[in-house]
Amino acid sequence: MTEPTPFDPATTPTVTLGGKEWPVPELVWVQLKRCRRAILDLQALLNASVRASDAMAAPDESPLEAAGRRMGSMAGVLNSLSDDDYERLVMSVLHVALTGANPQLSRAEFDCWPTTETERQMAWLVVRQQSLLFVTTGSEGSST
Repeated sequence: MTEPTPFDPATTPTVTLGGKEWPVPELVWVQLKRCRRAILDLQALLNASVRASDAMAAPDESPLEAAGRRMGSMAGVLNSLSDDDYERLVMSVLHVALTGANPQLSRAEFDCWPTTETERQMAWLVVRQQSLLFVTTGSEGSST
């Protein structure tokens, strides 16, 4: 069983998968060549879903309610993906990202970890951030 590589939590974000905290350093080109298109494709789907959700938001919605609604929108997109699309857009991206700090992590081992949908969803958001493909703006953390 692969153990997470030691890391500085002050400078490296982590994701929780398989019951462990895994460091996710910024993705380098060799990783991006393998997952860039998938990150961009899923982000496009998420952006469209969030825009549709935002259009239906209550005028007096609190920031916490907005965050919950947007996370629900993201979950809806992920739940609507076919198994093949989920594999390409989520699981492959997560594995590639983890191999930056843990090159010994095999895909076979990664596929056997017990993870929840919420863990995978939150991990994907960290990987998106670490891809440096998007600029986060404002307090809402929206991507452009």
